Amino acid sequence: MVSLLVGCVGLSSGCIITTDSGDEGRFSLTWTLESGGTTITCADAGATGVSTLATEVGTTVGVEDIFSCEAGGGRTSLLPYADYTVVVSVLGDDGTGNEVALGTSMPRNVTLDAPTVDLGDFTFTFAPAVADVLFTVDYGAAGGSNCGGGVGGEGVQDQGTNLVLLGGGACIAATLTVEGVAEVDDICTELAACIENDKTQALIDLEPDTYDLEITGLFDTGSTSVACFRSIDRFEITDGDEDLGVLIVPFDDTDDPAFCATI
Repeated sequence: MVSLLVGCVGLSSGCIITTDSGDEGRFSLTWTLESGGTTITCADAGATGVSTLATEVGTTVGVEDIFSCEAGGGRTSLLPYADYTVVVSVLGDDGTGNEVALGTSMPRNVTLDAPTVDLGDFTFTFAPAVADVLFTVDYGAAGGSNCGGGVGGEGVQDQGTNLVLLGGGACIAATLTVEGVAEVDDICTELAACIENDKTQALIDLEPDTYDLEITGLFDTGSTSVACFRSIDRFEITDGDEDLGVLIVPFDDTDDPAFCATI
């Protein structure tokens, strides 16, 4: 544990100097990190330390103690009995070698009037790590065209993309990006123009979970769009981007057998 006097230089007036008198005590505390309702490790959160800043009410000088995040709890340095405002922060590297606060508690007013006063547990919530899911789509024979005609070509006009959590539910409004093609901001409300099988597609910023991805190859009947190709692939995001490889989307005339027979 490292103890700092915040705002003091040397022994200038206004600094708090603690001694081992009988009118001193310590704050104790524990901390928990969580994401998505699940407890995570300090490493998962990129956290290296936890700090307490105890400022005596009526002053502007605070005493900061820094603990290892992995410790899970600690006790501050000795402080004179008084009323304090205590703030607890989780610390981590900002990516440039500088230690910054990744999360900070609301200020808590506490009276220190015993050798140890327990502040309780501080829970810090982190947004789940997100990842991209990469894949290509192939409706036709190997080497054939998704969008054009000819041998192996299927002449698909639009691609429908539907993403749900395992077990069903509403479509997840994910963003789809494609090499050289404008992105689809919301796959639930927008179709993508037919995407060739040599173009990598990506669903962006998905949270860890298990998903079902439905791809449909759509055709314009003049009055509506009909799916004549369909596949559903299941995948799980656990840690980092996921590459699904080539998704084979077979012929499926369930929506309109008569029309699909004409393509």
